[in-house]
Amino acid sequence: MRTELVMYILLGTPLAFIIVDIYLALDGRKGNTYSEIIREASKKWMPIIMILCYGFGLLSGHWWW
Repeated sequence: MRTELVMYILLGTPLAFIIVDIYLALDGRKGNTYSEIIREASKKWMPIIMILCYGFGLLSGHWWW
């Protein structure tokens, strides 16, 4: 796979998530954005916070350290 295609995918994926989240925030339904779903899930199952933080920290360390 070409490097340029991989870069477009890596940049397009977060952009797509952001666009979908903005759409969900503006559609008038309460509690359906990513942050609201994660916040409610973490109230029911606390380790989800640690799993998400660890996962994003692991990726950041892998990419930039």
